[in-house]
Amino acid sequence: MTAAGPARVLRTLYSTRQDGERAVAALDLRAGVIGSFWTPSAAKQATWVVAHLTPQEGEDLFARLGGMPPSKSSLDRLPKEESARWERDRVTFEAALRATERVPKEAVTVAVSLDGVLVPMKDDQRAAKRARAQAEGKAACGPAGFQEVGCATLSLYDADGERLKTILAWAGCPSATRPRSRPVSPRS
Repeated sequence: MTAAGPARVLRTLYSTRQDGERAVAALDLRAGVIGSFWTPSAAKQATWVVAHLTPQEGEDLFARLGGMPPSKSSLDRLPKEESARWERDRVTFEAALRATERVPKEAVTVAVSLDGVLVPMKDDQRAAKRARAQAEGKAACGPAGFQEVGCATLSLYDADGERLKTILAWAGCPSATRPRSRPVSPRS
């Protein structure tokens, strides 16, 4: 899928002939094709759209605009593919992003903000979690089927208290490599 619409290109696949290893299309690597489907410019546009609209609304928008006509399922898969790619090399990508950040010379104050919300998860097995809690003799209440999503930002201010810049320091769901966000008390 290109930004101008679909394109059919004959590609040659290369394989190591090892079990479990995927074949590689050299053209895809050279052109930067994402998910064996999107050119970089098409992926950039589609990612922006699904960041602001649902995949169905994105499909409708692209149909109205003309040009590339991605399906809602393609639009739904793209951020998942990109997220998996980001996570594989997250430490390297974050280091590269942080290396580009510069503190303005006028900055005299920094504010650190932590926030989090509970978000319902798809395929959350809410009923099974509540049944398990009841079987263990626990009260079946609270946010079963939800997961915390948090973010941290650094805001830089000048001497007059005007915000100069805000930097996203972290965002996402907790995992084995990223602990749960929690309120920070003044004593910690």
